[in-house]
Amino acid sequence: MNAPLVIIALVRARPGAQAELLAAQTRLVQETRKAPGCIRYELNLSEDGSGRVAFVEQWESPALWQQHMQSPYMQAFRDSAGHLIGEFDLLQMRQAA
Repeated sequence: MNAPLVIIALVRARPGAQAELLAAQTRLVQETRKAPGCIRYELNLSEDGSGRVAFVEQWESPALWQQHMQSPYMQAFRDSAGHLIGEFDLLQMRQAA
């Protein structure tokens, strides 16, 4: 069996939008944790004051992650909060050890 898919998403809000984006991201976490195939879904806030957050995700398979990405709640998040995002970087990984 393949190792679960690991996603690291690094996000920084546009200036002045950090609190609003963090609230939307927190709601997203609550929905996502109910999704089929979701093993782990965390929202971590940087301690350096930069406002950067890191989503750490683990999914049973790439197909279930894609299902999550196409879900109505993800589309609602993009529609309502996408404009608040200033920087975004996504890494798709597999646990090596």
